[in-house]
Amino acid sequence: MLNKSAIILQDDSGIPLGYFEAKKWRFQAFGHYAGPISMFANFYQPRMAEVFQGASPIEFGIGYRWRKNESNLLLAQKEPTPTSDEEVTSYSQAEVSATGTAATPPKKPRRGAETQATRPLGCQIAKVFPFCW
Repeated sequence: MLNKSAIILQDDSGIPLGYFEAKKWRFQAFGHYAGPISMFANFYQPRMAEVFQGASPIEFGIGYRWRKNESNLLLAQKEPTPTSDEEVTSYSQAEVSATGTAATPPKKPRRGAETQATRPLGCQIAKVFPFCW
């Protein structure tokens, strides 16, 4: 999701902040981060508490902490990446088809699937966290 998304809106039960690269994402917090419910107490995120300091209030409830003034939403926006000369695709005359349109560049090969050994520690319990695959 992080690689394919430009904007993500979630509560604190979504993707942990540790998975967001700080230089690539800008955060805007709404509501109050009180930490996870007791069932997930060992997944407290200190950085989330920092992000929610001075957050704009929300007047409704959502998620596990559905009561008014207990809920939170985090808007994450990916910073635009500067383009480099290497990223700009240019087509030579030979690559232009007879119709005058540029040929389609070859597709990039897909990355290999993660194995249990390469997954982050939190993803070892993928049945609880659907963002782990």
